[in-house]
Amino acid sequence: MALYRAWAKANEARTSASTRSRWISVFRDLERFTGGKDVMGFSEEDALKWRDELRAADRAEKTANFQYIAAAKAVFGWAARPKTDDGGALLAVNPFANFRMGARNGARKTIKLRERSFRLEEMDKILPAARAVVLSSSATGLARAK
Repeated sequence: MALYRAWAKANEARTSASTRSRWISVFRDLERFTGGKDVMGFSEEDALKWRDELRAADRAEKTANFQYIAAAKAVFGWAARPKTDDGGALLAVNPFANFRMGARNGARKTIKLRERSFRLEEMDKILPAARAVVLSSSATGLARAK
C-alpha cells in the first residue's frame, strides 16, 4: 500500500479520483497476496502467480487484465522509472513490464456479426429516399431530423 500511496500522491493531478479509488482495491488485493511483505522484492514470478490467482478466482478476463494488471503495471512502472521530481527509482525493475493485456488462450472472443458501415445495397436504398424528402419551411427540428 505504501507504493500505491506514493504513486497516488505523485499522480494526483494527472489521474481522476475514480481511477485512484478503483486502483486502491487492486493494491489491497496485492497486499493480501503478498501477506503484507514489502513489494520492493516483488519478482516477475510473483506477478505471474498473482495473475494466475486472479484468473482462478473467476474474475472476468477483462477485469483481471484491464483493472488489476493494468493498475499494477502502471504503478510499478512509475516506481521503476528513472528518478524525477515526482518519484521514480524506487524499484530496480518493473515485474509487470513484460505483461500483455490480451486474453489468455481459450478465452471467448467477440464475434463480429457485420461491418460497422452500411452495405452498398443499403446505401442505394437509403440515400435516394433521403433525397426525395421535401421539407416545408415551417418544419420543426424533429420533423427535419425524421
